[in-house]
Amino acid sequence: MNARFATTHMDHMCKIAKLKFAVILLALLAPMLAFEPAGWAHAQSSAKNSPLITREEAEILIYVMPDAEAERKAGKDVAWTPEVNKQYDLANFYYFWVVGAGQRKEPGSITVGYFAVNKHTGDMGRLSTPSI
Repeated sequence: MNARFATTHMDHMCKIAKLKFAVILLALLAPMLAFEPAGWAHAQSSAKNSPLITREEAEILIYVMPDAEAERKAGKDVAWTPEVNKQYDLANFYYFWVVGAGQRKEPGSITVGYFAVNKHTGDMGRLSTPSI
């Protein structure tokens, strides 16, 4: 194993550990967030005035999405690479190529899918192809 691969692998493992911590923290805080304060619906409707979600928050959504959960249930994990093609709507979305990580029993593609996360709402969508 060369040093560059080891460093990249360690960086990836640290990122996953941070995301797992964030997911656990969100799970613990979710019951407190279940109560809607007065005017919550009005605040939700003004998405333009709300701050954009960060790329790290978008990565958390990628990590906890059902497709990633299915990979983990199959004994694997996921990794992703941000897609930054200038043809994409980068002002409003984060784009990711998500791949399965770990040992595969069968030959085939490692691609789990291409996904977009809306920077304003956090809504996610699967893209049919990497070109939009």
